[in-house]
Amino acid sequence: MNVSTEMLQAAMKKASEAGLLPRHMRDEEVLMNQDLVRAVVQAALDAALVERNRRLPVAAPILPPAPGRLQEEQQEHRRFIYSDADPIPVF
Repeated sequence: MNVSTEMLQAAMKKASEAGLLPRHMRDEEVLMNQDLVRAVVQAALDAALVERNRRLPVAAPILPPAPGRLQEEQQEHRRFIYSDADPIPVF
């Protein structure tokens, strides 16, 4: 993700409010400070992306059911539906 103009303006405003940048600057100083703040914000975005990717779970491979496993599940389902307590099949 790249730093947008809105993000840069908001970061410059917050840096000025926090006293990290002077409130009144010459044009050259504004451009120099914008470049520095842009680099800091970009580094923060990159670090957040790396952290986010590190936390994503690794997808388990999708494997077909083991032979006989599907039949076991179907039989268990039938036992539940046709239990002794309720001899009438429920659909």
